[in-house]
Amino acid sequence: MFYRKLYLFRKNKKSDNRSDKEQIKIKKDQKKEGMIMKNKLQLCSEEMVVRKAQRSELDEIMGIYASARIFMKAHGNPSQWGDNRPERAEIEKDLEAGHLYVCTLRDKIGCVMSFAVTEEPTYAVIDGKWLNEKPYGVIHRIASNGTGKGMAAHCIAWAYEKQPNI
Repeated sequence: MFYRKLYLFRKNKKSDNRSDKEQIKIKKDQKKEGMIMKNKLQLCSEEMVVRKAQRSELDEIMGIYASARIFMKAHGNPSQWGDNRPERAEIEKDLEAGHLYVCTLRDKIGCVMSFAVTEEPTYAVIDGKWLNEKPYGVIHRIASNGTGKGMAAHCIAWAYEKQPNI
């Protein structure tokens, strides 16, 4: 195994003046650093909880959408949600239908989404073809306030566990 790694280092070596041992140490350090980051994200992910939103959290949820609109505008997407989308009435409708979920980190809400396993009327007619005709889950209006790294990804992974056909 060591010789294969050494061969790959030599093969891929460009104009780097480092010795093979130095190159191997750098790769080991990078791998170790990557594992540390992965473990930190895993620990953080283990503390994240996705659950149904509660009516008492509606103002906080609307604040997350307001933060997301600011972020979207600042990063070149000013028109998707504009100044007032999603509207409170739409979020209340998601809540009443049982489709509104929040993701918490250490009991603080950092992400919100609408998730349902249901046929979406807007997807009935598309330009193209679906991969299959099986039941599917839909994620809409996902937004984060940026307080926890990876919260939106955690929500998507959670939804995928519930319904892999997304």
